[in-house]
Amino acid sequence: MKDLIRKSFSKNTSTYDDYAAAQKKGAEILKNELINDGICEKNIEKIIEFGCGTGLLSIYIHDLFYNSKIYFSDISPEMVLECRKKLGPNVKRYFFAVNGEDFKKENYFDLIVSSFTLQWFEDYQNALKNYFFSLKRGGFLYLAFQGPGSFFEWKKVACELGLPFTGNLMPDPELIENSIRNFSSYEIFKKEIKLKYKSSLDFFKSLQKIGAGHKTGKKSYSKKELMNIIRYWDNKTGNNIVITYEVYFVKGIK
Repeated sequence: MKDLIRKSFSKNTSTYDDYAAAQKKGAEILKNELINDGICEKNIEKIIEFGCGTGLLSIYIHDLFYNSKIYFSDISPEMVLECRKKLGPNVKRYFFAVNGEDFKKENYFDLIVSSFTLQWFEDYQNALKNYFFSLKRGGFLYLAFQGPGSFFEWKKVACELGLPFTGNLMPDPELIENSIRNFSSYEIFKKEIKLKYKSSLDFFKSLQKIGAGHKTGKKSYSKKELMNIIRYWDNKTGNNIVITYEVYFVKGIK
């Protein structure tokens, strides 16, 4: 599955920024949390970002911690290359393709950041254990992930038509919290990001254009079922589609 996810994101690198509205907002919120918590004022020597993508969060990390040594990583080599182009040359910036789910380096980083990546991991609980292992004592974890309450409008329409919801399964916030209890302190909070689309087809297209159209589960629609959903949804809302992204933010200190 990891290889299919890598290929899906790599294929849509050129269109990602144009359609990643929720991801942009999530990155902005994380940036503001880092600023408001005063993390930028602390002695942060080494940072790693997992799932840097095209650099939506990376550009903030690059600017906020300009003198720090920063490692930008993603499972997609094409995404990493795009991120590198966006940030420009800097001797303290390192870019590499890696599966952030398995990566760990004992007591090495002062700050680990990640946005809209955790939901693509097969074992996100183990990934969080690796993050704890990789942080120095007193190090910081800042991440955002899409929650199970996302796309409830889509779920409602599918239910009304007697069809299954075929969106990917999102991380369970309770399991996330259980996985970070070994941090000396932590905070988890939720925000809803609401996006408007001209039609339900535009919404589904947006998922494809950022590489998120890949199914991690077994359920998928036939062409006829998908067209039924689109017609029903558009007629019901008058081509004014609102989609809710439920986003959880995690802040931890080792």
